[in-house]
Amino acid sequence: MFTVAGNYTYQCDVHAPGMAGTITVQTATSVAELQKKTEVKVFPNPTADYFSIATKQTIKSVSLINITGQLVKTYSETANQTNRFDVKALPKGIYFLTIEIGDAKLVEKLIIQ
Repeated sequence: MFTVAGNYTYQCDVHAPGMAGTITVQTATSVAELQKKTEVKVFPNPTADYFSIATKQTIKSVSLINITGQLVKTYSETANQTNRFDVKALPKGIYFLTIEIGDAKLVEKLIIQ
């Protein structure tokens, strides 16, 4: 775990000398601060049929990722001016929404019942 921003070099002793590189650690920004700054609300949550995103800013894209990290669906805001996103065909479970607004990306948990 890295607690200080900076560049750190590494080498995997098992795979040496071929596996080496640099890890760049940036200053942390909390998700809560980003959400407050961008004023984004996802509702209803939990949901069964659809979810909506309320924001005054333009949404560039929305990605839905399942609990195993697999990309399930991508929504383009240009194709969805209503901010209403259909999830009827998806299995019940916990998902993560990656919402791209401006140059910020927010992650929200979404429960589909």
